[in-house]
Amino acid sequence: MNRTPEQRARETIDAKLEQAGWKVQSKNRIDFNAGPGIAVREYQTDVGPADYLLFIDRKPVGVIEAKPEDWGQKIPTIEEQSTGYADAERADLPALALKRWDVLFNEGGDRDKLGRGWIWESQVELCITQNHVFRASPFLCSVEHSKWISHWGNSFGQRYFETQGKQTTNLASINKTVLSKFPIPLPPVIEQVEILRRLDLEASRLSRMDQNITAALRKLDALRQAILKKAFSGGLVPQDPSDEPASVFLDRIRADRAQVTKRSTTRKTGKRRTPKTTV
Repeated sequence: MNRTPEQRARETIDAKLEQAGWKVQSKNRIDFNAGPGIAVREYQTDVGPADYLLFIDRKPVGVIEAKPEDWGQKIPTIEEQSTGYADAERADLPALALKRWDVLFNEGGDRDKLGRGWIWESQVELCITQNHVFRASPFLCSVEHSKWISHWGNSFGQRYFETQGKQTTNLASINKTVLSKFPIPLPPVIEQVEILRRLDLEASRLSRMDQNITAALRKLDALRQAILKKAFSGGLVPQDPSDEPASVFLDRIRADRAQVTKRSTTRKTGKRRTPKTTV
């Protein structure tokens, strides 16, 4: 396959960026969690796509342009182009970046995991989702409304996602059409708030129960070990001084075993009687 000079330049730049510790990614599969330094190919700006837009800790810090090696005399033109990209607004970021209280839905994996997720609480600045996570922005922007949608998707909505999802050999998935048709009951906001309050109380209670059970199981294991130790050392029941010591009991067992072995050997080595033969 014939490659253009620019394609060859891109391959060289990819390799050099990787060697320098950058994570080179496609603009359609950006993962800012892959590392501190991300180089995104063909990143769209309002003056056109930059060959590479460099991010450090999720912030754009530089631009790389892929050009043929014999373009050395055109450096001023390339510099002007790169400056334009650097000064341009990153057109994709406002549209792709997560917003507070967006609802996240799992796109694929095990069938019982379809549609599961939670709300985005702006834990990190300038974050976008991977292609395996859907983002839904509710019309009513509030933490209670978003939690209501997510709770419904994680519970009663599971039956909808399981029946509407598609199954391949090892992977189940849903698409945006399925997600856009996901039915969600909407009681009055005050009722949503009360239901969420009760859910939070029950979740806290269950969490405390889980912690108590875990602690009890650890104590139970320690108690079991202590009981076994006392059992083998004779500490579970009072000891009678007149009882036969274990050492004497073991000596008697050895003596009985030796006597049985001696009798068995005598029977095997005794004189065998010759049977009579009649002619």
